[in-house]
Amino acid sequence: MSKRLGLVLSATAASVALVVGLGSVASQGAPDAVSIYPVQGTPTASPTTQISFRGATSADLNGVTVTGSTTGQHHGTLRAHSDGAGASFVPDHPFSPGETVAVTAPRPLVGAASGIVTFRILRPPLKHGKPQLLPDPGGSPRVPRYHSRPDLRPPTLGVLKKTAGAYPGGIFAGVKAGPGADGAVIYDSNGGLVWFKPSPHHKSVFDFRVQRYDGRPVLTWWEGTAIFPGEGLGVGVIYDISYRPVAIVHAGNGYVADLHEFQITPQNTALIMAYRPVQWDLSPAHGSPRGIALDNVLQEIDVKTGLVEREWHSLGHVNVGDAAVKPVPNIPFDAFHANSIEQEADGNWLVSSRNSNALYEVDRSTGQILWRIGGKRSSFKMGRGAQTLGQHDARRAPDGNITVFDNGTFGIKVGRPSRALELSVDQQGKTVSVVHSFGHRNPTERTFSQGSVRTLSNGNLLVGWGGANAYITEFSKSGQVVFDGLFHPTGDDTYRVFKFPWSGIVPAEPPRAAAAISRGATSVWASWNGATDVATWRVFGGGAAGSLAQLAETRRTGFETGIRVRGSQKFVQVQALDASGKVLGTSAVTQAH
Repeated sequence: MSKRLGLVLSATAASVALVVGLGSVASQGAPDAVSIYPVQGTPTASPTTQISFRGATSADLNGVTVTGSTTGQHHGTLRAHSDGAGASFVPDHPFSPGETVAVTAPRPLVGAASGIVTFRILRPPLKHGKPQLLPDPGGSPRVPRYHSRPDLRPPTLGVLKKTAGAYPGGIFAGVKAGPGADGAVIYDSNGGLVWFKPSPHHKSVFDFRVQRYDGRPVLTWWEGTAIFPGEGLGVGVIYDISYRPVAIVHAGNGYVADLHEFQITPQNTALIMAYRPVQWDLSPAHGSPRGIALDNVLQEIDVKTGLVEREWHSLGHVNVGDAAVKPVPNIPFDAFHANSIEQEADGNWLVSSRNSNALYEVDRSTGQILWRIGGKRSSFKMGRGAQTLGQHDARRAPDGNITVFDNGTFGIKVGRPSRALELSVDQQGKTVSVVHSFGHRNPTERTFSQGSVRTLSNGNLLVGWGGANAYITEFSKSGQVVFDGLFHPTGDDTYRVFKFPWSGIVPAEPPRAAAAISRGATSVWASWNGATDVATWRVFGGGAAGSLAQLAETRRTGFETGIRVRGSQKFVQVQALDASGKVLGTSAVTQAH
């Protein structure tokens, strides 16, 4: 160790030695201080971490020094973030487990002591088993079959109730672990299939929805492998509105993106999370002092460059003793289990922690916990019915309230009925009260995992009941059920559900056709995966592929339209027309069977 680094570490011994010191760093820097990630005192940074700075240009940061207590000074590349408001120092070589890293910069750094920020590299477990895949119960033959798209076998969505008060948008879900194929699916407001993209073999889709990226609406989802006991190893996916790939987003710093969140911010960054097992003292949770904990890592990724802009670690900020669960032998202890991140208007993060039954407000620059709702150390007095249990999907509603899906249970243990909850938070009075609490009736739902609540633009609350509870329910402000749907035939596993306006879409891929000759006539089937403006289908047929004549024009009747034409047409082709008669797309010529 260099003499200079030894002096630095001596001067900051308290923040390095005490893990809990991360949240107690007094200095937030001068007004022009630059935020740095990992933040001061982080005890579990990745050996392959980059050091990210926000609030200065790459030119302002020339002269950054990075020194490891074991590995010495690190050389690397300073790479600019795409918005020009930050940069990441990417070291040429990894750090050593357990060593302390000291960082200086030409600009003042948030949390610095004597101009220096220090953090520690994680110690990996000495033994840690391989990830176990979550079991897939398999599909069912009782799902739709399409002649023109035999590769698409999504579950159906049955509409049990729909009133004039229901939001008219399309329904978006990642379907998995149930009848039909797994994948990303869009249904119309009546439950008709609009678009389906099957997920790759042994992979699942979570969090499928519409977001905005680079000023345009896009389709986004997480795709990857779900592992026991409810984590994921995958990537974020962005498609344009014509169903073409735009970007794949990976976690940074050697982590792999978890399934719980893929949120695009107005700044064209992505909020994601990851889990990493590390050596940790579990005695505050009545576990082994030489145990293994899961560090919950929350990241903001610059989509265009792939660089990490911000990073936060649960270990060092939230004591493992705050967990509502206890360590289990031979399983890394997940005391926090983050399952949603919401960027607030001021840039801070609203985070849901399932395993502490609490919501946290995290300062975007320092990483400090600003307040907690619920759990063992709530910053607020919880009103009657306001405490959640194993909750998911905490979001800030347009009026400032917080919506959350209150599971009412942990793990597979059945608890109280699940509910869609809307909370009012009085910051001055330090109280939290229930505004709305809506449950599902006939049947009562008790959801052991997953679930979502979203505020629609008309003020209604859309609830996905999560897990194998395959209902989708929309409540009016007064609590009336204005929409209720169910995946058929026996239910499908879902994480979250959404409703968005979705019309006027012309897919990049052309329509498809299939045909079969029987008893002197030809049956033709036409479909266009993802198209929303098709009003009629025009059919062409003939004995040779190069000389087809128009045979029929028929109104569209669902995802796939069946058309019967006279004669044995050896070759067929279909055109999709909108309501004005404009041709939107033409299929390839198809040979009948």
